[in-house]
Amino acid sequence: MSGRFSNKLDTLCRYMATDRSDEWDSTRLVDTLLLCLEYRDIDGPVLPLERPMHTPDRKDSKAVHFRRLLSALDGFNAPVDPPSEFNYNLMGLLCVMADKDFSDKLKYEAVKLLEDVKVPKIDKARHDEIFSFSERINMIQSLLYYLYRAKDFKSMWNGVYCCPASKSIAMCYTQRVTDRRIDEAASKVKELICVLLGDRYQNTSVSTRILIRKYNYPSVSDKELGAMEYDEMYS
Repeated sequence: MSGRFSNKLDTLCRYMATDRSDEWDSTRLVDTLLLCLEYRDIDGPVLPLERPMHTPDRKDSKAVHFRRLLSALDGFNAPVDPPSEFNYNLMGLLCVMADKDFSDKLKYEAVKLLEDVKVPKIDKARHDEIFSFSERINMIQSLLYYLYRAKDFKSMWNGVYCCPASKSIAMCYTQRVTDRRIDEAASKVKELICVLLGDRYQNTSVSTRILIRKYNYPSVSDKELGAMEYDEMYS
């Protein structure tokens, strides 16, 4: 089986199996933000600014994900300013997403997550400095950079055209030995990001039904969005 056909089949099966929860929580916000980004060598992961993603007439999947994200943020009481007043860059968006409130409980959770992977101990006297709003934004941006590159690495074979069976076997082997480790690391990183986002998102969620009814959630279904992504990837 060719490498390209195998990857195309895997992608199609993944979209057919998609069963998104009706609830939006901090993890889904982070996952959706990652889908909005694209990588540029100089700047790293950025929000594409050439064609504003908030406009309903833009029909690509990144734009739909972005409008979903804006709707969800509105539902979490973190509305983004109107397009005429807001520059849609990643740092600016993170400043809107993150809550300025960061309780001692969340500081403890963040420290524990860091210490679990043997990050050098942070002196308690420095907690207010390290977990200030601006420093949390810096940490989140760096962690998003890692998640984006990890996702990019996992999809490195997606564009491979027909190849010998031996190469397909080698590609399959590298995927199997790395994907689980990447997934485990990404899960830990997302957990830390969700803590760093602050008090607003802890132990709470908002339903898609409410977003549709009150917050201008785009009408594109998950199935339609999956087909759109599939066409963009393989057309």
